[in-house]
Amino acid sequence: MNKDEIFNVILEKEGGYVNHPDDKGGPTNWGITQVTARAHGYDGDMQKLTRQQALDILNADYWIAPRFDHVAEISTAIAEKTV
Repeated sequence: MNKDEIFNVILEKEGGYVNHPDDKGGPTNWGITQVTARAHGYDGDMQKLTRQQALDILNADYWIAPRFDHVAEISTAIAEKTV
């Protein structure tokens, strides 16, 4: 599975918007909490966070930040196993 396939599986599993009172994460869409979305500059209604915006956040936090993109320059197979 490549990075895009993995991220798409995550988004499918996380689904859409939720704001459960017992969930300390608060408003969440596509598995992205409001706090995380705000940290990435999103200041809109969490119900309107798009799938693409969620993918961009996943890419930034789980691909670029841990530098798996640099690993991918050497070996995509190794990088994809690290996600």
